[in-house]
Amino acid sequence: MNLSFPLRLAGQNLKSNLALHAVSVAIIALAFLILGLFLLVVTNLGVVVARWGESIQVSAYLKDHLDPGQREALYRRIVGMEEVESAEYVSKEKALIRFRSMLKGQADLLEGLGDNPLPASFEIHLASGFRSLEQVEAVAGKLEKLKHVSEVEYGRDWLKNFTAMLRLVKLVGSIVGVLIFSAALFIISNTIKLTVYSRREEIGIMKLVGASDFSIRLPFLIEGVTAGTAASAIALLLLWLLYLVLVHQLGLPEFVRFLPASFCLSLLVAGAGLGIFGSSVSFSEFLRV
Repeated sequence: MNLSFPLRLAGQNLKSNLALHAVSVAIIALAFLILGLFLLVVTNLGVVVARWGESIQVSAYLKDHLDPGQREALYRRIVGMEEVESAEYVSKEKALIRFRSMLKGQADLLEGLGDNPLPASFEIHLASGFRSLEQVEAVAGKLEKLKHVSEVEYGRDWLKNFTAMLRLVKLVGSIVGVLIFSAALFIISNTIKLTVYSRREEIGIMKLVGASDFSIRLPFLIEGVTAGTAASAIALLLLWLLYLVLVHQLGLPEFVRFLPASFCLSLLVAGAGLGIFGSSVSFSEFLRV
């Protein structure tokens, strides 16, 4: 099939309705920019969670008066668990030194303690595949059942709150994404519908002379793809510039990243897909001549 004619026809229509298409592209680009911002936030939250997961720690406090043999047997039992990446023994004396350093200028408050009340412990780092809330709780449950372990601490409340917040952000992002895609689809379909309506007589004549539905539809599909792809590309450019401004002006941490290439490509494909779908939906009624 010769594409020169539909391409030329689409180009002529874009020129003749330049203001309408420009407004449409601008509004869709704004919608994609908002979606991109949500994706950027969710993506970097994932990075934060991954970095936090690398330092997640479970403390298994030990009962008093363990002899070295019992401690060594317990250590081997712990590091032998598939969920555990490493474990470090913290003696009562080392725990007290840490506690003193945390108090800083108020360390003299400990002078009247007498015997060291802090227990020895194992500080346990979990393997990469066992750092979700449910998995940490499961590991803590296993550790609590071990002989010579008196208590297990892993910041349960903080972890639950953080996980809940992350799920809420993802849920809000998903809802906003659906709303934005719906709004963009509405804008594209109505823009194409207006241009089709202005040329309804021409379409009717093409139908009467035997032009196929596809050959009539193709120029408008090209317009939709052009508008959707241009809007998503503009949104990505604006998002990149905004990201650079935030990084340099606010001094964000080094681990803050822009959207992965796969996400950027997906937005471009989504823009083109919205253009095709919006054109198809808005054009169908005009083919019934």
